[in-house]
Amino acid sequence: MDLTSIKIQYQPIFPLTKEIIISSDFITLKKNMKIQKTVNLRDFDGIRYGIRWISFLIPLGLKFIIKIKPKDGKPLIICMYSIFGLQHKNQHHKLKEIHASIWEKFLQEKCLTLLAKLEKGETIQFDHININKHQFSLIDKNKKIKSYFITDIDIVEFRTFYTLVTKSNRKPILDLDYLTNWHAAIIYTLIKSINNLTPES
Repeated sequence: MDLTSIKIQYQPIFPLTKEIIISSDFITLKKNMKIQKTVNLRDFDGIRYGIRWISFLIPLGLKFIIKIKPKDGKPLIICMYSIFGLQHKNQHHKLKEIHASIWEKFLQEKCLTLLAKLEKGETIQFDHININKHQFSLIDKNKKIKSYFITDIDIVEFRTFYTLVTKSNRKPILDLDYLTNWHAAIIYTLIKSINNLTPES
């Protein structure tokens, strides 16, 4: 049991205050000292995070989002708002603080566990994507598989997403957005880690 949980208070929108409690076992969302939602991290299935515009005919502000999905049930959702630029810096800082705490307390260990499985020769599946120590495979709607050597994959990073490309001819393979794909953050870490551990031929 983790006795060193991280507690972060945040304001979805002034003056409402909520608290997120992050440990290596659970993530809990509280409002007015009452638990709204808890995710047991043994049942963790994905994370989405990022910033989205709020618009009604014209841009009104920004929505800062982190979603934690269990294998069963609805995701735990953390939302913060900046309307007309108010609290923008603070909400952006809180988004980064909460994400960094999730990485520190849980997500980093999750990635290390998956990397250990890859080292043992196991294949890990994320929806239509399969990854093993040597190959990255995409499965299309017709269940056709297109595979690439992991060592031939490079990552081109953008602000809210990244593109997987081949090193040999820079051909795009796949775009993965942190806000819309539940596994984008983990896939990024696995590919980066495998390529950093694999000597160039």
